[in-house]
Amino acid sequence: MKASFKFLVAPVILCVVGIPLPRCFAFPIEPVSLRQMIRSSDLVVVARVEPGPRPKTDSDEITGFSFRDVSPARLRASTVLKGSAPDGLIEVHFNPNMICPSPPRFPEGTNVLAFLCRSPEGKGYSTVALSYGAKTVSEAEARAYSERITAWLDLERQYHNDIPTNAVVEWLVKCVETPVTKWEGAFELADRRPYLGSHTVSSPFAPHLSEQQRLRISNVVFSAEYITSGDLALLQIFKVKAKSPVIHHLLDCLRRASKPIPPIDTPYTDHDGLPEPWIIFDAMGLLAELLYDADAQAFVSKLKRTDFFSSTNRIKQLATFLPLVDAAAAKKGLEKASGGLNGD
Repeated sequence: MKASFKFLVAPVILCVVGIPLPRCFAFPIEPVSLRQMIRSSDLVVVARVEPGPRPKTDSDEITGFSFRDVSPARLRASTVLKGSAPDGLIEVHFNPNMICPSPPRFPEGTNVLAFLCRSPEGKGYSTVALSYGAKTVSEAEARAYSERITAWLDLERQYHNDIPTNAVVEWLVKCVETPVTKWEGAFELADRRPYLGSHTVSSPFAPHLSEQQRLRISNVVFSAEYITSGDLALLQIFKVKAKSPVIHHLLDCLRRASKPIPPIDTPYTDHDGLPEPWIIFDAMGLLAELLYDADAQAFVSKLKRTDFFSSTNRIKQLATFLPLVDAAAAKKGLEKASGGLNGD
């Protein structure tokens, strides 16, 4: 999942007419929140991916990708969170030949949290929102997601699907307070920009946050060691009234990210243990914006998010960027940590 704040749009698959391409290309769909996926699903399960027929090796000369998933995936449910699972294995049908938007992935032998809809033909299931509807999870992650999903379903039963806004907001704040589901809560509490268009969509829930809830969110955000997509989204809540703490937090996180983060080269070469390294680009852009520094903004404008998949390049770019923003912060009297949420 993750730097822009987005909503679901219908995916449109575009293929070149008359040319027998093995893949279909399209614009990615907008992210879908946990709450939306629960509500849109007929069946939500934690399941083991069972072996299926072995797919043929398929290397794409254009993209270099090799897709080994085969449809239908065969899932054996261990926990049913919503709906009624069929006896035996659950068959999930999908198009493995899509690239963008991404199809769901079902690595054999893994545990997945699957948000499923019945097939219109009555045979098997498909995932809600393509790849967003299948999350590979550890046992601990499955428990965390299950707790939040069960809590939402309890609200639906309690309020007969007419859940009051304050109850939704509290559920979202609890998502933020759970590390595994931090982004799920942040997505609906923060303002965001859709993929299409430059306008900002305001969160319908943020205005209903109480001061105590804002404090709980701040305790999560400002204690984070590194910036993730969830943290970056939540900083939008504080960047106006608590601009100085946001600036200092971004500086501290970028300083930590300016060094190699163990483990090194795992699982890919020139990739270290920094979570969501591509978010560094967005954090740099937000910091340059908040400092309103022309040199820092010009520097970021020459980069792109994919530059930060390389840990070597990330460290190199931050070595140039950090002196620029340190100097800008000093000019504005922000060289000392402000502490708290009292604004500038």
